[in-house]
Amino acid sequence: MPSRSRRIKKLGLFLPKTNPFYLGMFWAIKRGLEQAGIEVSGWTELLDERSLLTFCREFKPDAVFEMNRSRRQIPWFPKHIVHIGWIVDLGSRDQNEFGDSEILYFFNRDWLGHYTVPHSGFVDWLPPAFCPTINSPKKQQILSDFSFVGHISNPWDDKEYSRIVYKDDTTSITFKEIEFLFSEYWNSTRTFTTSYLAIETNQSLNPAIKQNIIKSLQSDPILKYDTHCRLVRMYNRQRLINCCLGFSNSLRLYGTNWHRWPIYAPYYRSFIEDPRELTTIFQTSAINLHEGVPLHMRVFECLGSGGFLMYFIPQGVNFAASQMHELLEEGTHYMAVAESDFEESASYVLKNFSYRDSVIKSATQLVHAEHTWRDRVHKILQDCRSVL
Repeated sequence: MPSRSRRIKKLGLFLPKTNPFYLGMFWAIKRGLEQAGIEVSGWTELLDERSLLTFCREFKPDAVFEMNRSRRQIPWFPKHIVHIGWIVDLGSRDQNEFGDSEILYFFNRDWLGHYTVPHSGFVDWLPPAFCPTINSPKKQQILSDFSFVGHISNPWDDKEYSRIVYKDDTTSITFKEIEFLFSEYWNSTRTFTTSYLAIETNQSLNPAIKQNIIKSLQSDPILKYDTHCRLVRMYNRQRLINCCLGFSNSLRLYGTNWHRWPIYAPYYRSFIEDPRELTTIFQTSAINLHEGVPLHMRVFECLGSGGFLMYFIPQGVNFAASQMHELLEEGTHYMAVAESDFEESASYVLKNFSYRDSVIKSATQLVHAEHTWRDRVHKILQDCRSVL
């Protein structure tokens, strides 16, 4: 264990990938740490054993903060250095695959609730935040009724559709058939609690085949990701944008792959690399649409910029239990909508500027007071003191 007489003065910061999203987050977290008097070094990649040990020997950090990696993945990591793991993206992994760090954070509070690994360190929820240097409110001319910032998955190609998920002497089932089962089930029930219900409740498959299909989907990491993440995201974002287009064509889409969908290509603008451009988008959209992880970085960036946020709730999701309620108040800081009331809610916002301005003011004041990266750094350093 690290020495309990030391304080965190130097910290290594490592995020998993070099792209505009992680680069923006890296500099935002780094600013928050430096504002707290911490010397920071690192980059947007997770180092291999030799490189990380060299870094520790030369920089001599008191702690290393890594996204999507814990001590369990790097058992050779020096014992005298505090390891802080922040698990933001599980991918095809289970939350219980992480552990042994002095401090382990989960990005999603639901993952924390399902974490059952005995742990000698500190385990908690660490929601994202924003950088007020980048995201500060400014009144601008509205350029569109709606905008959506975020990617959509590529349409399935023939190779992906033709993957064999199950085969015996008389039956062969492809991924295209599985995708159809999911879509058919979701269209009829609007329930997204588990994708396997689409198979378990299907009346045309015998029980043995059902179990083998599920086993195949669970054992193949790519198929597991495609059914648990990609398919759900694709479906939900299509539902949201289709709702929007059924109400208004005044829409701007930003992010990858929208141009690959013929129905959405006319509304696609660009992929944003400069986080300051995002601030402008938030400020020039009457309504900023959000779908997916409730408390995403984009939520705080939007609210910090003075944007109006509308969160889309897929039917079947228990929004009452959402982590959004722990930090933000619906109706006061943002608006939540379902498919059934999208048009009514959007129309109300677009016609009632006083309501919109009131929500923006309340949200901006709250997030600048409580949800900057400096606030998150304060928590991290407090937690470090509890293990040192």
